[in-house]
Amino acid sequence: MPYDSPWLAELTSLDKNARLRAVMALGQAAESASLPALLNQLRVEPDFFVRDNLSWAIARCGDGAVVPLIELLADDDAGVRYHAAHALSKLGDVRAVDALIALLDDVDGEVVQKAVFALGRLRDMRALPALASRIGGGTRELVIARKEAFEAFGEKAVPQLAASLSHAESAVRIEVTELLGCIGGDAVTLSLTTAASDADWQVRFAAINALRGVTHPAASAALTVAATDVHAHVRLLATRLLQEQA
Repeated sequence: MPYDSPWLAELTSLDKNARLRAVMALGQAAESASLPALLNQLRVEPDFFVRDNLSWAIARCGDGAVVPLIELLADDDAGVRYHAAHALSKLGDVRAVDALIALLDDVDGEVVQKAVFALGRLRDMRALPALASRIGGGTRELVIARKEAFEAFGEKAVPQLAASLSHAESAVRIEVTELLGCIGGDAVTLSLTTAASDADWQVRFAAINALRGVTHPAASAALTVAATDVHAHVRLLATRLLQEQA
């Protein structure tokens, strides 16, 4: 028997407020039978705010939404791809990992940002090499999304990040160093002391800054060496941190 709800007709109303009320009601009901209508509306919905709530309502429908949402990651509309990735981040199903990794090369920057966010939420180890290979550059929002994703992986991300400290581009090494500092821990400290002797002073500066407040003996040794660094910014920072430790 076809699913019947008075809210289904409201999904296609010309009034965006009516569509929003319908989406909220269907999401609260969380009935899987409403999924086809919600997915169809996601494809055509012109309003960002309504689409955002559609992703929530679709996720409320459960596991049956996963495969259709993965298919929507290839939609021609960047807005559809964005909100499909957002819904998948809420569902947390690792079946979406490969498709979300592919989305890291999307032509739309906001879609890429949402894919990074979703992969951080799913925390599947398969995503780490792909995320690490794209470190460096991007908008401030994308850099923040990468930071949050790697923080979500925590210590599991350290080997992958540490391997990137030898990357040819200093911009990558700088961001990697900052990411390691956000994760913390003894394994990170040893990687940061390695970065503290990098050829690029900005990497060294980032490493010393990331060692702020770390009491590990290797950190103190790295700060002592950095206090005699050839670059003034590194020397001054290391000297100040040593004074704070005293």
